[in-house]
Amino acid sequence: MENNNNLSRFVADRVKELRKHKGLTQEALSHASGLDVKYVNKLENYRHTARLETLELLLESLDLTYSEFFNFDIQADTALIEELLVAIARLPKDKQEKKIKAFISLLEE
Repeated sequence: MENNNNLSRFVADRVKELRKHKGLTQEALSHASGLDVKYVNKLENYRHTARLETLELLLESLDLTYSEFFNFDIQADTALIEELLVAIARLPKDKQEKKIKAFISLLEE
């Protein structure tokens, strides 16, 4: 569970960092993404965890790709990574976690 907490904190911190970098207030990001300003505030202060669908809205509003958001610095086909992330995002929420854990397990072998 601690890894989930670390990822949630990373996402919250990254949203806040990139929002500020783009010169947006929480209100402006809220308006652009269609999310309630209270939700954006709670996300950035670790009181909400972003679902993948919500993360997609935020990335669109910040005009970022998944690679830019997660700051992947790997020498790989970024189109494939982007395809993987989009495929995961399209899964129902209950299947996303299972697929991600299975993928991580494969990487750790």
